Amino acid sequence: TVAANTAAGTYTISYKICEVSTPTSCSTVTSNVTVTAAVILAVNDSYNLQCNASATLGTILTNDKLNMVSVVASEVTITLESGANANIILNTSTGELSITNGLGFGEYTLVYKICEKLNPANCSNGTISIKITQKVKPAIVDCSDTFTFVNCDWVKDNKLPVIR
Repeated sequence: TVAANTAAGTYTISYKICEVSTPTSCSTVTSNVTVTAAVILAVNDSYNLQCNASATLGTILTNDKLNMVSVVASEVTITLESGANANIILNTSTGELSITNGLGFGEYTLVYKICEKLNPANCSNGTISIKITQKVKPAIVDCSDTFTFVNCDWVKDNKLPVIR
């Protein structure tokens, strides 16, 4: 029997077998037991936002798997491999992803790696894609209509329509 949370590797077990009727008639046996690491899979994440305000996007671990079940943050080590940006924060303890105000419109790609803590060489990479677009400016109904982009939304100036 292999105990839960046994690290991957090959374990040598020696034991002795003796005849019940002749206790001095014994043989020593050595067996090797190989324990393999659980399958780990970092699944790509994609976020589409119509604003560049500060926001918590969620945890990147939501769709990741370890031994075919959802990853628990305490079971893995998270590292950001590429795409670092001062306005994109990946909490490597929890997997929570957030953006800060000031992240410009556009597309951002980051690569992260999760490694099983029990077997640190057991790792998988995933890609985080963030696309930030600006909301479409409303159509001008009246020539005097003007719109200003405020707090991630288009706001019509408080002007009354002019009747001509």
